[in-house]
Amino acid sequence: MVPASGSLVFFLPGPGEGGPSQSERRVSTVFSMPAQFEAWLRVKHGSSPLGALISFQTTVVLSGVQARVTFRSRASKTERPLGEVAMQLPLVPSAQRMVRPGHSLRGVPRARITLRLMDREGRPLSHPHEFGEVTDGVHEADIPFSVDTTVVLWMTALDWSERRGPRVRVSGELIFTKGLDARLDLHPAGGGGESANDGTQVQLIGPGTTLYSAEKTLEGSIPGSSWVSIEFIDSEGRPIGDEVLVGRCVAV
Repeated sequence: MVPASGSLVFFLPGPGEGGPSQSERRVSTVFSMPAQFEAWLRVKHGSSPLGALISFQTTVVLSGVQARVTFRSRASKTERPLGEVAMQLPLVPSAQRMVRPGHSLRGVPRARITLRLMDREGRPLSHPHEFGEVTDGVHEADIPFSVDTTVVLWMTALDWSERRGPRVRVSGELIFTKGLDARLDLHPAGGGGESANDGTQVQLIGPGTTLYSAEKTLEGSIPGSSWVSIEFIDSEGRPIGDEVLVGRCVAV
């Protein structure tokens, strides 16, 4: 272990290892995350002259994202000889479900309903989904789309030994940078493309909403594995951006 009197930091490569140093590093990348949108419209009193009562329930199913943390004996994975150990940890589990609060609409006139997904800036995230004419019963939709996010990994140096290398603490965040809205548009039941009214727009995920992953402690497990790198990967194991060198973990 590192003596209690020492401080542990990450050194970035530089002349004579004189580059910048930090005890905590933040690594991030932008990610257009594939997701699935599940919606249920429950319609009551569709033939009433006072208009229908509609209950709107939604769930967002995320594809997930992971981080690969690699401990190496040297800074560059192209150098030889090279000892390394890599660990993969989920930041957002695959198929994580975000159940959104329900919404109710009253006095909805006889009309056709379409559903659109968009971000807070109004950019469409999916093709319009046609529910059809308002009739009593349950109407379902299952819509694939992608949502803009920022993936963040925080890494803090804890201690280090020559026998097993560094021990670090990591935690992750998924930030929805532009949010997610659903818009229900009402069109005349008899046909035509014009809207019967302005419809209604529902905020499902506000901009800046953040999911947090639990803190985990990792260690290199091989002698001299002082260099630490991070790479984000999607649910299919494909890299998201380039691998980032966090630095060399040393006591100062």
